[in-house]
Amino acid sequence: MRHKLLVQYLNKGTIFFECMIMLESFSTRLWLCCLSISL
Repeated sequence: MRHKLLVQYLNKGTIFFECMIMLESFSTRLWLCCLSISL
């Protein structure tokens, strides 16, 4: 039972981590676009 909860928690953490990486790369691209427009 405890192992199942741990696996569930890890899966949720992985999804959250992937979302954070996607958001980070998106915001970085957005920032680079704004920078190139202002230059």
